[in-house]
Formats: sequence, structure tokens, C-alpha cells
Amino acid sequence: MTDNATSVSKPEFETVIMYRCIWCGSLFKTDHRHRCKFSPKMCSCFSCAHCKGIDQAADLSSDDEGKDVILICGIRKLSECAVPVRKIAEKHWKMGCPSWQQMNDYQGKDSYMNHTVRHI
Repeated sequence: MTDNATSVSKPEFETVIMYRCIWCGSLFKTDHRHRCKFSPKMCSCFSCAHCKGIDQAADLSSDDEGKDVILICGIRKLSECAVPVRKIAEKHWKMGCPSWQQMNDYQGKDSYMNHTVRHI
């Protein structure tokens, strides 16, 4: 007596669809919930041509953790334009800066990294 169940086997793997963000390269299960900080739609410092780099040693005395990464804008005075990344994150990466301009040949995270490293 032979068992027909063994002759008809299921494939060992199932097809899975993943979505890759064109701005940061991260993979996601859904395509509509990711708010990428590198997206030009967010008008944040990460895609702005005026961003002059970061100050990693910034001390925020009012914060429990004490330190945060600060993005430096090249348009306004340093006291007005040093933006803690945590504050941008609280706004869900959407800054809506009136002085925002997209970087030339902007390609997402790689363009931001090249731009800020060049200015440091």
C-alpha cells in the first residue's frame, strides 16, 4: 500500500513580497506606512541642500539622555538653525522648513551622507 500524500509535496518556501524604500534602502512588509526621513516630500534637513553637517557632541541639558545629534543648517545663524534629530523625529520627519531646497542630484541616504561628510 503506497501513500499518495508523500508523492504530492508542498514547496518548502512560500513567496514573500517585500518593499524597498527608494530613499533609505530599508525593507518593509507594507508599502504605505513608512515615512522616510530621507524623502524629499518631508522637507527635512536630511534632503536639504543647506544642511552643512552634524554636531554629534551637542549637549542638551534638558534631556534625560544628555546628548543628541544636531543637524547644522547653512542659512540661518547657528543658534536658530541647529536642529536636534530627536525634534525632527517628534514631528514624524516632516519639518516643512520654508528655506528647504532639495540637494542637486539627490538620490536619498547616500546623497545625504556624501553631502554632510564633505562639509565636516
